[in-house]
Amino acid sequence: MDAAELKVALSEMVARRAEEVENLVQRWAEARASGKALELGPLEVQVREWVLTLGRTCMQRVIDGIATGSPQKAAACPKCGGNVLSEGMRPATIHTSMGLVTYERRYLVCSSCKAGFCPLDAELGHDEQRNSPALQVMV
Repeated sequence: MDAAELKVALSEMVARRAEEVENLVQRWAEARASGKALELGPLEVQVREWVLTLGRTCMQRVIDGIATGSPQKAAACPKCGGNVLSEGMRPATIHTSMGLVTYERRYLVCSSCKAGFCPLDAELGHDEQRNSPALQVMV
C-alpha cells in the first residue's frame, strides 16, 4: 500500500468513526431529553475502544507497508558473518500501545552457526518481549 492509498484508507476509517460518534451523541441527547439517567462510563469505554481500534488499524497498515517495502534480506549472519538462507515467511505479533498487531516477515538461518533471525524485527525496533518502541517507554 503506497502513501496515497494509506491516506485514503485512514480518511475513510476516520469518517466512519466520526459518523458513529455523531450517532452516539444523538442517542445520548435523545435519552437525556426523555429523562433517562445515563452514565458516562459506558460511553467512555466505547469511545476508547474506537480510538484503540483506529490506532491498531493504523499500526497494522504501517507495519504491513514497512514489511512490503523492506527487502527483508541480510547479506550475512549478524552473529558470525556466515551466509544466510531464507526459510520463508513467518508470522509475528508485536505489542503496541494500541494493542496487538500481527505481521509477516522473512525468517533467515545462518548456514554456519544455525542462528535464526528476522531482519524486519530489528528494523521495527521491538524488544525481546515484542514490545514496540513506544510501549517500551510506557512500561
